[in-house]
Amino acid sequence: MRADERRHDVAPQLRQVSGAARLALRETELRLALARLGLNPDHLRPLRLPDGQVPGPDEPAGQAAVARLVEFFQEKQPATVLCPWRRDPHPDHRATSLLVRPALAQLPHPPRLLEYLVWAWERAAPADLPRPGELSSWQLDISSVLAEKQRAIAAHASQLPGSCIDDDPTGFTLAPTMLAHFASPTEVYLEANAGKPAPLT
Repeated sequence: MRADERRHDVAPQLRQVSGAARLALRETELRLALARLGLNPDHLRPLRLPDGQVPGPDEPAGQAAVARLVEFFQEKQPATVLCPWRRDPHPDHRATSLLVRPALAQLPHPPRLLEYLVWAWERAAPADLPRPGELSSWQLDISSVLAEKQRAIAAHASQLPGSCIDDDPTGFTLAPTMLAHFASPTEVYLEANAGKPAPLT
């Protein structure tokens, strides 16, 4: 896929905060979110790719990122990998999927890949949505950990209403209507139709 095909027409045009500062801010928020989930942030393996301009696997920086992901997966041996939906409207989410899938394909025994919706809930064009027969969907009851999830989302302050980054009105800031999707006690996952894996429990 060419770079122009994976960029989305609503990519953020942020200028108020430099790219390096945004990258550092996003990583700090992610570490805080992990801590609020009770996870050790030291296990994080940040790729430090440019915010809003994550390269695809057809670019040298993307190829290097795929190699690092392969190394990470070989080290951790995960049973399941979660990744943003491949046609999520956010360009970085799409690029993430484009990096993760070839990395998994290089493993002798790839883990299960589950995809989740973020911006597709409200900003997806018809072509962005899942196609008939393309995948299966699973629902997971997260009511017992919903409060922790909400605290983790709140850690991403730069992407919430009142963000310090406010110079792009069409940028990716989670409006209250978007946040409502993530307050549900049920999490939705998508899985490509390949074989008949057991449903989530």
